Amino acid sequence: MEKRRFTGLVAAMVTALVLLSVLASVPALAAGGGSGTGATPEPTTAGIEVTGYELFTSDASGKETKIDKIGAKSSFWVRLIINDSRLEKTDLDKIKLNNGIVKINLNAASFSSAEGGPRVSNVFETAYQLDIPVYYNGIDTTFACDIFYSEFTDLPLFHYSTSFHQLVPATANSDSSSDSVSNTVTRGTGFVLKSASYGASDVPAGKSFNLNATLLSTNGTYSVENVSVSLTLPKEISLVSGNSITYVGTVKPNQNVPVNFDLLASAIAEEGSYIITVNISGVNAKDGTDVTASMDISVPVVQPERFEISNAMLPEYLTVGMDDGSGYSSITLVNKGKGIIYNVSAQIVGEGLSSQEGNQFLGNIAAGGQNSADFTVTATQAGQLNGQVLITYENAKGEEKTLTKDFTVTAEENMFEPGIDPGYPLEPPVEEPAGVPGWVWLLVVVGVLAVGTIVVVIVVKKKKAKKAAELEEDLENDDDLDALG
Repeated sequence: MEKRRFTGLVAAMVTALVLLSVLASVPALAAGGGSGTGATPEPTTAGIEVTGYELFTSDASGKETKIDKIGAKSSFWVRLIINDSRLEKTDLDKIKLNNGIVKINLNAASFSSAEGGPRVSNVFETAYQLDIPVYYNGIDTTFACDIFYSEFTDLPLFHYSTSFHQLVPATANSDSSSDSVSNTVTRGTGFVLKSASYGASDVPAGKSFNLNATLLSTNGTYSVENVSVSLTLPKEISLVSGNSITYVGTVKPNQNVPVNFDLLASAIAEEGSYIITVNISGVNAKDGTDVTASMDISVPVVQPERFEISNAMLPEYLTVGMDDGSGYSSITLVNKGKGIIYNVSAQIVGEGLSSQEGNQFLGNIAAGGQNSADFTVTATQAGQLNGQVLITYENAKGEEKTLTKDFTVTAEENMFEPGIDPGYPLEPPVEEPAGVPGWVWLLVVVGVLAVGTIVVVIVVKKKKAKKAAELEEDLENDDDLDALG
């Protein structure tokens, strides 16, 4: 009897060692990054560690009881305190809201997944508390698992392995050889998401894109037959062509399963992340039991920016230092896109140019809206000056962007500024009033004098003639008197 018991114990230990060596030789799984390179990252040990664990049971009311010792064929919870310095505060916040982001792949021969699935029971400043429901079959005390994230697929998985001293293997507490475990334990084959890609960092609304995903079957004992892959799509994303279900066939353990789908993001989809669920189904080749798995891929959809300068009235000629209205400028901005344009500001810049208004803040411009800015531009130097309308704004993702429009203006010197010789008298010559030329007036004067002389001569002659007539008459009278006398 002792010999048989010893033989059974040795067989169990050999089996466990064989299983552990096989597990250690399996290529590491990884959740691929959004870049979709297809390369499988090696498991990492940098930046992540399990700082503590606890085994406990939980009743229907949620009351937890710590386990000091437990035997084979038992179900309980394994609680791991995971400190992952690779995660940002925002990542931990996402995990807190959706603890399904954290995924587990059990790699221990002594354990299988129990009903319920892993859950995050608490999130600390730099760590989180992960509870894993397990069934212990009692081969040995080794617990091993891969930890990865469905949301942060660019982070390599983390392999954790330890020995729980609370466990009592079946070979250690069995009273008969029939209780010893000497046969290899079969493990079901499942699926994990290895990598996913949709062509870029985000998907423009109204554009088609190709979703490429690589699934990896886990380290099981048997193949999975009649495997098919389908998608569950949000209403904002639709299938462009083809079938939403891809038939794969038989998948062996540790085999890559590439799938791709042509999809279209709706032109009216609001900006944000949309969840596409990849569904895998098949049957176990050994016993025909169903094998199913679902994995989420987050696809960010963005509205194309159609923000532009629709109208620009800009000066062509300026006089240095003069504000005479020739520098009046007007800019009209139009948002033809479906998203809001935030924190818009406008200014005119350029060497030798200045504006009284400086940098004008215009605020937000709604989809389909417009706004304008007016400027008074002056030149500070003469010559051909190059100017630019500079518009800065933020898109829906908070990225700062710019719009520009170049222009050229000719600036002339101000000739009326003190110290500048224009090359000609500043006072314009006094013009004589328009009228009859002087030579005409001279002829008139000469004519008047001539007429006057003629008149005088005539008058004098008439007077002399009159006087001669009177004298002659007097003489005749005297003669008559003499005759009478």
